[in-house]
Amino acid sequence: MVSGESVSNGHGAEVLEHWSARKVPPVVLLYLAALSAVCIAVAYFVFDSGDAVKGLVVAAVGAIGAATPGVLEKVEYQLTGSGIEKRKSNPKKPGEFESVFQWDQLSHIAPTKRGFKYYKVVNETRPVVRFWKRHLSDTYSGEVHVEKHDLDRVLGLVERQRSATPAAV
Repeated sequence: MVSGESVSNGHGAEVLEHWSARKVPPVVLLYLAALSAVCIAVAYFVFDSGDAVKGLVVAAVGAIGAATPGVLEKVEYQLTGSGIEKRKSNPKKPGEFESVFQWDQLSHIAPTKRGFKYYKVVNETRPVVRFWKRHLSDTYSGEVHVEKHDLDRVLGLVERQRSATPAAV
């Protein structure tokens, strides 16, 4: 949920927007259930194997059970004048926001269906090390999740804030 009001966070930075998003979309559970049902049907009708069906049912329950915490977990984000911060959503015991990135560290962003990927500036001359840091290390890249109904608004605010901040050299 995005709020349009501007407030101050505990670190003195002005909070321009606040939203929350799930780590894993709920539709993933439906995909897992449908795939499991197809595999169980093939095992039963094509191979006529009761043992395979039992094993696939156990595997399906395990896969859906393992994916459920990701669907239930939400992350809160806030866009500030200095960057984007996040924390786990816990109404009973809210934690401190931690910085995802600062605007002057940002190289570029790439919109996705569920938010955007961000890439920080990497000052590295060796191509292999630069590739490792940018694409494989969590330190220089990552993903910010945004619910579909907030996606256009948040991406617009991020682009506006990026253009207002001088790029890092």
